[in-house]
Amino acid sequence: MLARSRSASWASCCDVALRSLIELICDRVDEAAPSALLRRRAVAPEAVARVAVETTPYFTIVDAPYRPLSLSAKFSLPYAVAARLVTGGTGVEAFEGAALTDPRIRRLSRRVAVRAGAEWARRWPRDGGATVTLTLTTGERLRAACANPFGAPRNPAPPAALRRKFLSLTAPILGVGAPAAWAALGRVAAMGTMAEVGRALRRMAGTRRPGRRAP
Repeated sequence: MLARSRSASWASCCDVALRSLIELICDRVDEAAPSALLRRRAVAPEAVARVAVETTPYFTIVDAPYRPLSLSAKFSLPYAVAARLVTGGTGVEAFEGAALTDPRIRRLSRRVAVRAGAEWARRWPRDGGATVTLTLTTGERLRAACANPFGAPRNPAPPAALRRKFLSLTAPILGVGAPAAWAALGRVAAMGTMAEVGRALRRMAGTRRPGRRAP
């Protein structure tokens, strides 16, 4: 296995943590979450006084402020939490365009505190989760925990969900060619050796290995 670069590790850490937080705040919550969150209670961003995020020490590396740049926002857990509460989602649109300069996201991100939790540290790497607590301006507290977010190795996404995600991200660029790209990816994934992958890529590129004649 090739060694992963530090930037790749950070990206993976950020991705899993974001998915944990998405689930905890609204989309999918753990069975142990309080009934208020199980009912997918809508929480207006202006009603949130502060947000506490407790997670594995490995994820606290992305506890950072952000600049109004897409890459910077993707590596900021405070931004991710605030964007989820303000925009209602964490899709591509939440990390580009007007969202990056939205003053509501900026204000709320400053009220997000991230810290390492002893329990999550003990459970890592078996579980890569987080506990999120919303304290409302009324003093009410909403809390939920998620051990393995949707798409994590211990909670894998089904093929249909992966296809929807792939098409949603590639269709704006590939257009009608996105489904064909997904099919090609499936064929590559089914190949048994890297030699097969190499031959397929050369066929796609219309090239052949230097020093060898085409069959």
